[in-house]
Amino acid sequence: MTDKPKRPKLLSSELDFEEITDPSDPAASKPASVPDLMEDGAEKASIQRPQPALFTSAARYGDKESKASTAKNSGRDNFTTYAAIIALVGFIAIFGAIVYTKQIKSDALTPSYLTLPQNVVTVDDQTIRMVITVQVASADSGWLAKHKQALSDLFPIVMTTIDVNDLNTEEGMDRAREKLRTELNSRLQTDKIQAVLVDELLTRSH
Repeated sequence: MTDKPKRPKLLSSELDFEEITDPSDPAASKPASVPDLMEDGAEKASIQRPQPALFTSAARYGDKESKASTAKNSGRDNFTTYAAIIALVGFIAIFGAIVYTKQIKSDALTPSYLTLPQNVVTVDDQTIRMVITVQVASADSGWLAKHKQALSDLFPIVMTTIDVNDLNTEEGMDRAREKLRTELNSRLQTDKIQAVLVDELLTRSH
């Protein structure tokens, strides 16, 4: 005898049924608010997602390149500054050397002078009071200083050799100055005296 299969019993108390709502009710048809999980998830993903190693390496390389470029530009600026300073120092040195050379040449061409003490002599019943300056080359300044006393001693002697009439005219004064020069050179046995300048002259007849 075959047994009849048992029909499963439905227990309504153990089943969950969805709430059936009326479509015509607007309040019932409004969906429940669902949190915007997608946006929150995207924000968290963007925050928590680590940067790829490729981009990190590129960023670090860019920083190193920027620092290297800055250092290179700084080195160029320093080199330019040093070059300008060296050029300025060189220009000053050259300019100073030129000025110094010109000064030496100028000093070499500048004569040396020695003013002899005033002397008074009487020639042909005329009293002559005279002050002269002896001129020599700059290279002979040492000789001039050495023979200062000899020149002072010879001055009144050579004064007696000039023509007193030459002291009245400009042409005569040129002859008198030349006479004094040649007499001093001759008596000192030299040719170093280039000129004799008359600084003061006074004549008086008796």
